[in-house]
Amino acid sequence: LRPSRGILLVGPPGCGKTSAVRLILKEMPTQTALLVSNTSLQRDGLRTIFRVARRLNALLVLEDLDAIGGLSRDLSQHPILGQLLELLDGLEGNGEVIVLASTNHVEKLDSALTARPGRFDRIITVEAPSSSVRKELLQRSLDRFGGFDGNLSQAVQYTAGFTGAYIAELAKSTWLEQLRCGDEKITQDHLNSAVDQVLSQFERAMDGHRSTSKPVNCAAGVDYQ
Repeated sequence: LRPSRGILLVGPPGCGKTSAVRLILKEMPTQTALLVSNTSLQRDGLRTIFRVARRLNALLVLEDLDAIGGLSRDLSQHPILGQLLELLDGLEGNGEVIVLASTNHVEKLDSALTARPGRFDRIITVEAPSSSVRKELLQRSLDRFGGFDGNLSQAVQYTAGFTGAYIAELAKSTWLEQLRCGDEKITQDHLNSAVDQVLSQFERAMDGHRSTSKPVNCAAGVDYQ
């Protein structure tokens, strides 16, 4: 049987699609993989890349599919899109190549990519982490900055909807608060202030506004205890 033609990972920025790709590659140490960037597409072209992938029976990774010509033809014309459709399921055949792609905007992809079997046979949604996962991610992220022995429960509650990237940003902001205040270790006040800052940043991003900075005192912010 011919292998599945393609797998598409779908979800908002920072939710773990790239991490999932890294994990897949780590679990397949003997599998040759080609990671395709926008630059290599413009320089080499899809046909050259697919030709190499067929020769190597490679796993072809296309990150941010919408950024490399996969946007719907209803919105604009992309010369790469037609070439991609043909190469995924065209006259030349795909050989043993499996395509692993990701996108932040599946709703903007052309239906010929997402609705036809034989191109992307599996579309997997990578969602924002649950509260238990957010707590684990936050603890691990804080451990990279010396650890934290306080209460994470309220911080986790107020970060509903945060992606992994925002959780990492929260841990980094907490550490920066510690440094700014000149303290030897991370305290609850540092975490509270960081939650206040990053939550405001997250809400502005969700509203589509550009983030702006604001002064914060060492012990400022909502008391999340």
